[in-house]
Amino acid sequence: IKLLEYFTTYYWRISALDEFEKQGDWSETWSYTTIIDSTTLRSPDNGITNTSNTMTLKWDSKTNATEYHLQVAELLNMTKLIIDDTTLTQNELKDYVFQHYKQYYWRVAVRNGIYEGKWSDIWSFKTGIGRPELKSPEHLATKQPTALYLIWQKTNEALSYHLQLSKEESLTQKILDENNIDITQREVIDLELDTKYYW
Repeated sequence: IKLLEYFTTYYWRISALDEFEKQGDWSETWSYTTIIDSTTLRSPDNGITNTSNTMTLKWDSKTNATEYHLQVAELLNMTKLIIDDTTLTQNELKDYVFQHYKQYYWRVAVRNGIYEGKWSDIWSFKTGIGRPELKSPEHLATKQPTALYLIWQKTNEALSYHLQLSKEESLTQKILDENNIDITQREVIDLELDTKYYW
């Protein structure tokens, strides 16, 4: 039999021939339906790391799909699910906010009514570390002393911080460009009077 089409109903019957090749009656007609084709994951790339925590997951569209079944889990064996959605009608999950600095695994199956096809391959991605929140001095603060502490909020999973200070909003020309700060503050001194700084 030639390669059958995905998600297609086929009907079949059979009859017997005697030694004179005389054909007997046909059997009953039975039917069966082939499986739904699986889809292919597209983005983000498999195994990518340090991604934004706001992600769009995409996979190939299938013409016989009425919905897609998406699973996202914290473990490779697809347990500890954080998403288990069978109602997606588009071939993407758009702008979902995941946790920072976490590994995720995902797969998709094509659905048509009550029927569901095989799972796609399992892909993974890892979100990057979250960005620090600045605390002090407050944004657009004025009348600040020429020696002060720049203070920011602790970021979970951070081992150190990279601080930049400039008189330009673009921070192209930097007064301070320091890596490997292991606390959440840095004293700066000898700032100029009546001068706007960006950090």
